[in-house]
Amino acid sequence: MRVVKVLLLFAGGCALIVATGHFSAVPGAGYFVMLPWATGAGAGVCLAVSIGLMRGWCGEADLSSKIGPERARSESEKTKETAGAEVEDPPIWYTARVPLANKGESWDGFVGWIGRLDLQRVVTLDPMLAPDVYAAKTPEDWSMVVDEDYMLSYCTSLPHLVTRMAGRKDCRILAVMRDPLREVAQIELPDFTFAGYDLVDVRGVASTLLNCGGYPEVFTMREISLRTGLLEDHQRAREIQRELKVRHPDDPHADCHVWAIWERDLDADEED
Repeated sequence: MRVVKVLLLFAGGCALIVATGHFSAVPGAGYFVMLPWATGAGAGVCLAVSIGLMRGWCGEADLSSKIGPERARSESEKTKETAGAEVEDPPIWYTARVPLANKGESWDGFVGWIGRLDLQRVVTLDPMLAPDVYAAKTPEDWSMVVDEDYMLSYCTSLPHLVTRMAGRKDCRILAVMRDPLREVAQIELPDFTFAGYDLVDVRGVASTLLNCGGYPEVFTMREISLRTGLLEDHQRAREIQRELKVRHPDDPHADCHVWAIWERDLDADEED
């Protein structure tokens, strides 16, 4: 009976290719099989389609009995290789921010609001707590801006940003990496010190970590670093990111990026 099912699915896969003649999505067990442009597609392609259909019909767990143990082992080995492959880090960008001064009425109000009177200072990409000061004016400026929505304050060139910020004593230059897939605290950038991980909504409106009123069922302010106000552990930052989206699917601030942040050393700024 199993052989008959395989042959029927094989024929069905071939017929589907010929009938559609373009990319189609065929639901399998938690994924989709993409059918290529078909004209004279070979038996191997048809078999791949049939396997995709079988997984949806028979279930992934029982795949080895349908395509043979050798093929099943091969697919398992490929999965392991992919899982163990070296992760490519996202690009590093740069931004200039005026940090919230750690004294005065504004500071007292902020640390009282978040319940961390012992906080020493804050490093963040929140535009209200740390306004950005890079404004593209010239064609060269615009050529250095990250070409994405909500990214006008992020620059792709450190030398260009340093030149543009020359003479300003009120701002700090930050190096940032968006949504790294691994711990990156160990990455050493010349003249920079790793500060931690911020969570900022995808539109860049506010820091979900520091400036959205808190999400006590997901994280507490006791988790942030005394030194920078950021999270120090990448895995924990990712957990919070995922949990926020699950628990608050309709909250725009809960849909956030994890940002790794490095601060440019003060002596490097003075040398410039």
